Amino acid sequence: MTTKFPLYDSLNNLVSNEVVSLTPEIQLDLSQKIKKFDRNAHELIYALIKAYQIKNPEINQHTLPFDGKTLKSGLKFDMTKFPERLQNILAKFVELHENRTDV
Repeated sequence: MTTKFPLYDSLNNLVSNEVVSLTPEIQLDLSQKIKKFDRNAHELIYALIKAYQIKNPEINQHTLPFDGKTLKSGLKFDMTKFPERLQNILAKFVELHENRTDV
């Protein structure tokens, strides 16, 4: 059974033809922006990471994906460990999240 996650599907479609390698500077900038997001945005980001893991069966389904770590403060991921497509999905999410008008 496939699970539907419209946010993931929409972002995946938005980057489908434009997957590019993110420079270390862009990865660092994204990570810093994500750190400033609220808990709800962090939960959505984790859901996007998990959705990517689920949709790619070659990724171990029984562990925290991409060498993520569980800390007292929450989960921690290293952007450089993510596949380019997932990096692009997260970059698009950050862009849209920063530009939302419901703030």
